[in-house]
Amino acid sequence: MYKKLSIIIILINLAFLLYCDIVTNVKNIYSNLDTFEADISQINYFSQIDQSLTSNGKLFIQNDSLVILYTEPAFQFIKLENNIITIYSRQENTAIITKDHNIFSQNIFKFSDLLNNELSFLSKDDSLLEYEININNQQIKNIKIYINEINYQIEKVSYSDDLNNIVNILISAQIFNHPLSQNIDEFALPNDVMIIENP
Repeated sequence: MYKKLSIIIILINLAFLLYCDIVTNVKNIYSNLDTFEADISQINYFSQIDQSLTSNGKLFIQNDSLVILYTEPAFQFIKLENNIITIYSRQENTAIITKDHNIFSQNIFKFSDLLNNELSFLSKDDSLLEYEININNQQIKNIKIYINEINYQIEKVSYSDDLNNIVNILISAQIFNHPLSQNIDEFALPNDVMIIENP
């Protein structure tokens, strides 16, 4: 009996050490990034109408600036720079400019900040490890990240809101600390855009 108990304790300790090692490696990869670029596929499920919408594009991070560029099904970019959020739609030729970070969960892509919260291991599927992030946020809940245990990259982020809408973001083709394929400064508003300011 004592032998079985000792084996269980050893297995628990090994699992804890493995968890710490993986989380540490992931934090090391996403901390102190000069630049970051990746392909993203975002699936939004709207519970009220029971429909989903998939948007494809790219994510660009340069120092403290961030751009999410959607190219499908419509061109749109979301830019976070100097604590100001700009949401531009080419189809409507409108832009919302605000400092209210609560209207958009762009901090989901601030991986280094996200990883500073407490992580709880949930499950493993092949080489993908699922963790829940324990964070106090009134806008979004059930925040989960999925980590590849081989290369320690975050391959998926998911969350939901109070209306039970669900967002799944798949992240691939990640490039760390290399020149971006598009400069963040290129994401500027056209001269004839209609601007809606939300202080």
